[in-house]
Amino acid sequence: MSAKPTPELVPGAHNVLAALEGQPFAISPPSCDVCGIVGVERWGDLCAKCSTDRERHRRRVLLSRARDEIPELYRWAHFEAKELRQRVRVPSFVPFIEIVGAPRTISIWGPAQHGKTSLACAMLRTLLRVAEKPEAPDTVLARAAGARFVKVAMLPGPRKYGGAGALNEEVADAIDAPLIVLDGLGEEQPDSPQVASASLIILERHDRERISWVTVALQDGAAFTSFGRYDGAVLERIARDEPGRQRKFTVGGSR
Repeated sequence: MSAKPTPELVPGAHNVLAALEGQPFAISPPSCDVCGIVGVERWGDLCAKCSTDRERHRRRVLLSRARDEIPELYRWAHFEAKELRQRVRVPSFVPFIEIVGAPRTISIWGPAQHGKTSLACAMLRTLLRVAEKPEAPDTVLARAAGARFVKVAMLPGPRKYGGAGALNEEVADAIDAPLIVLDGLGEEQPDSPQVASASLIILERHDRERISWVTVALQDGAAFTSFGRYDGAVLERIARDEPGRQRKFTVGGSR
């Protein structure tokens, strides 16, 4: 003869068995659908801890693609890292940390090998950590989950088929993403297809009021617009410093 099922393994099972045997039974209080702790309102509900854990896991899954956007070479970068403090010369990291959750465009200017990309990746990593918290607004989650890292030097020309077709997917995705790190303006060759693509991305995103974090491998606007690189309209979109809307930062050499 098979053994009777253990009532504790199935919520309310002892009531069912008691009813079948004609015995009086008690109503079991509802318990968490995951950990079994008593105290939730209805069967199938989760306790506060399990609900938080499930939401955090859901957010972590949604953010996985954006996390992979950070180049492997820069996945070490975060604001607590000693190497970041050694590589980037700025008075404080506080302005960069504060701007992470705000819907603002920023540009980071400075010579090559002075930590601009490391700084931008530390900002992106911080945004992902903020968005992973269950209490973070859905707007922040959507912005972080859709974030993209775009290396200017790796961009194709703006359009397919020699310029006569639709936008290349990489360019269209960069325009449409809720937030991008556009890395390495000024490193490409003058009059190259990358200049045309980066110009289009900057202008279109500005017109659509989308957030761009841009690193510029130059120190001043004159160098930016010289040698056939970018025109004044592009410079205007990224070089302004308007508190509350757009910020421009300059980084120096290593300490």
